Amino acid sequence: MNKLDTSKWKYFEVSELFKRIEATKGSTTDELIHGNGVPYIAAKKDDNGFDGMYEYDSSFVSEGNCIVFINIGEGSAGYSLYQDKLFIGMNGKTTCGYNENLNKYNALFLVTILDKERYRYSYGRSYSGERLLKTKIKLPSTSTGFPDWDFMENFVKNIYEPIEKRSITKNGFQNTDIDTKKWKPFRLEQLFDIYTGGDFILQESEIGDIPLATHSIENNSISTFVNKENNRKLFNSNISLSVSDRGNFKTFVQDKDFYIGTRVKALECKVNISKKSLLFISTVINKEEFRFTYGRNATENIGKITIKLPVNEKGQIDFQFMDTYIENLPNGDLI
Repeated sequence: MNKLDTSKWKYFEVSELFKRIEATKGSTTDELIHGNGVPYIAAKKDDNGFDGMYEYDSSFVSEGNCIVFINIGEGSAGYSLYQDKLFIGMNGKTTCGYNENLNKYNALFLVTILDKERYRYSYGRSYSGERLLKTKIKLPSTSTGFPDWDFMENFVKNIYEPIEKRSITKNGFQNTDIDTKKWKPFRLEQLFDIYTGGDFILQESEIGDIPLATHSIENNSISTFVNKENNRKLFNSNISLSVSDRGNFKTFVQDKDFYIGTRVKALECKVNISKKSLLFISTVINKEEFRFTYGRNATENIGKITIKLPVNEKGQIDFQFMDTYIENLPNGDLI
């Protein structure tokens, strides 16, 4: 884990970081024409704001290499996005900031810090006007008191480039349709031992390198990293899923062995299973997400949830089929 000493960092206002901040110009999608020209960036926190491709129209297009601020939007106000190329932004809900030092690396650093302030904003308290300009964030600074853009760039490069090199898939795109007619139903309690998480008092826990799965559906449900806890079960990420079971319902495959907190369950597979099959099953379970809302939770009934899975000629779960399917997907060879 890359740890940072922030003791000598300095606070900067958004107005100091971006000498040019302007409104985006795409008024409504009714005035736009679908095409392959430029991406439309909406006031949404997912998919880097992407909401479709439209024909180029100079009256709507904004320059790239900028930070897009989501000014207003239920659940998304206060988020920031980096756009590297020409785009159409949602007018009235997004603005964009420009700095000549900005590039894709230091922009990712900057967006991560900016998003730490998003809790201050909501639909009723917009991330705009003086609130946006006066927002302060703490950043590494040079000896002369300016933002240290080189430090931010190099820090992200050290993380980004190894991932980039590992992310070249040899698999091409193909038809991923599956015939499920002969699949058979299985209850989750047939496949997994089910564990319920308990309260985890973060103020009393030291920061470490073990991920803590929470009931959030963001960041793969991981909220923080903690040290080893002797009185808490550590789940093997190769055979276990974390599940947010109250308020949300979603399973997650974790990269490292993990702990679970409150409102979370862990599904520990009863048989030997590969990570690829675990990904396959997790995806199938998540198709049941629509059945649950904040008022209808999975909780103690999670074991009764029934999913359909591929089976072999003996009627047993066909893990080989699942492994092969995942392996042949684009990027499947990188798992």
